[in-house]
Amino acid sequence: MASVRIAATILACFAASAAGQSPSGPPPSPIAYAIKKCTPPKVPIGRLPNAAGTVSLLLGKDGKPDTSSIAVVQVAEISVSGFRSVVVRRLSSCQFEMGRSPPGAPAGIVLEVTTSDTGVLVSVATPTTTARPPLAPEPVALSLASFPLPLDDPRLEERPRRLRCGDPAPRLRTPQEIEEWFRTTMGSILTEVLVGPDGKPDHKVKLLWTSNPGATRNLVNWEVGCEFAPGRYRGMAVPAFLRDSLGLAMTKRP
Repeated sequence: MASVRIAATILACFAASAAGQSPSGPPPSPIAYAIKKCTPPKVPIGRLPNAAGTVSLLLGKDGKPDTSSIAVVQVAEISVSGFRSVVVRRLSSCQFEMGRSPPGAPAGIVLEVTTSDTGVLVSVATPTTTARPPLAPEPVALSLASFPLPLDDPRLEERPRRLRCGDPAPRLRTPQEIEEWFRTTMGSILTEVLVGPDGKPDHKVKLLWTSNPGATRNLVNWEVGCEFAPGRYRGMAVPAFLRDSLGLAMTKRP
């Protein structure tokens, strides 16, 4: 009989746990806050390495992160400073879903964050009252005069990324103008561009390949008018090289 009572108790506890409750007492508070929305960050993010880490921070009652409170508690494959810089920029334009009964004061949370060449992935936020001690940022070992580094130098943790370009097509009126524009603009180029800390490209572009020599000049002129996310070293924007492919092709409407 004793073994039957013990088994019944275990089953009761398991059933209560599966329902999200303890055997007695009120239901627990929310255990996670999911992201409600994220808009593109005001300070753009470049091309990132495959890295992962954990951060702690305060989440406001409105679901907006307090980016000044972000602390890195674990990270791999990127520096502490570089990782924190990425997380601050990404979370600055995000808001979390706080549920029907949000906390009455800013909530301490931890997040898992992973980065790759295609972007930043943020996990759901888990409340915590005992965050681990933050990691100390590394000293800046290179001065701004040390840049740009060679194209494939691994010390450049965040590489430039082309964000947007203006409309390359002028106002064309006659069939002759349209024909000439297509002849001198359609094609592709592969270049090496030096992007400054402000995201503006240097006008001295190194041409590596072109599919249409007659269109090269117009394509290069179009490229140097584009906007870029700058490269970064330990979170600091620096001059950096980018190998970039750009082209225009005529598409037929169905």
